[in-house]
Amino acid sequence: MKKHLEKLRSRSDDEKKKLAQTMAIIATIGVILIWILVLSLTPKNSDQIQNENQAEETNGFLEIFSTGFSTISDQFNQEKENFNEVLIEAEEQQQNQESFDNSENTNTEPETTDNNSDLDSEMQNNSQEPLSEPTESN
Repeated sequence: MKKHLEKLRSRSDDEKKKLAQTMAIIATIGVILIWILVLSLTPKNSDQIQNENQAEETNGFLEIFSTGFSTISDQFNQEKENFNEVLIEAEEQQQNQESFDNSENTNTEPETTDNNSDLDSEMQNNSQEPLSEPTESN
């Protein structure tokens, strides 16, 4: 083996590259042949079992997906209904506010009360009374 390595070291770089490429190709072909050999020796029943398992997995995935999609769809529809209810309530509140504003605008006449005359007479009474001076206490 040492003699063979010494011969390789003594060769030129071009020869070393060609030898490396050849060895890589041979190794790749060897791996492919082993792979084909293993596949040919495995029983065909495992392929059938594998196909059945894949079909079951696909059906399970489709079932999960359809269940999830229907749940999301139901939640979306419920939120849509809630949003529509909120819109209806907002419109009702706006209509109530507009009708309230309209009713205030029609009642623009100020109401006269006797409170103003009572306040005027009270102020006059207070202005006529002398202010009492505070007494000093020792």
